[in-house]
Amino acid sequence: MSQFAFDPKTQRFRYTSGSRTGRFVSRADVQNLVEQKIKDTKQDIATITNLLLQNKITTATWYDTMTEAIKKGQTQACLAGKGGTYQFKARDKGIVGKALVDEYMYLRRFAQDIEDGKLSPNQIRDRASKYGDSFHKTYERGRAEAYKENGYNWERWVTSQDEKTCPDCVGYGILSWQRIGSLPGIGTATACKMRCRCFKEYSNELNKPNLNNFLLTTKMGWLR
Repeated sequence: MSQFAFDPKTQRFRYTSGSRTGRFVSRADVQNLVEQKIKDTKQDIATITNLLLQNKITTATWYDTMTEAIKKGQTQACLAGKGGTYQFKARDKGIVGKALVDEYMYLRRFAQDIEDGKLSPNQIRDRASKYGDSFHKTYERGRAEAYKENGYNWERWVTSQDEKTCPDCVGYGILSWQRIGSLPGIGTATACKMRCRCFKEYSNELNKPNLNNFLLTTKMGWLR
């Protein structure tokens, strides 16, 4: 995101170069960049895992390389959600650290299942790919922390428009605006789990936002 700069007041990225200098970067464009990072990391994980399945590396080497890929992905995802290095605080480091502790625990169990011959090659590939999917959850956690820190009062769940949307996500989306922190984190309490691609929108209005007015200002470009 070198061509972007984060504006803490609006919790938005702005372009810092080219013909769009000073203009807001759309949420969709930021999300596309995050998704590209997820795809890149998933490709790295797939390459590492294929080397393991081809007996070109040991399970121990695979585990060590996976931990580095997961650490990099989780850190970058949280940084993107918070708005970059200058917004990254001690609490955020703790959030990433806790996520890594959990991921490493699952990874150790995964490695042991591989060593014990409990998984087929397809099961190994599918399970490994989920580590990349989990970065979206961390990105959304970073966004949620940033909005809370900057005094936003309301949140609403926006369901993704793809096949990953599950009934749980639809249910949260129907609830519309809720006090910030009332809804669960993206990818934490739904059937689609870490493969969820829903997101949240936030408002700093004192009273519960009117969705129609919010959508109108969104279309006019005032909020996006």
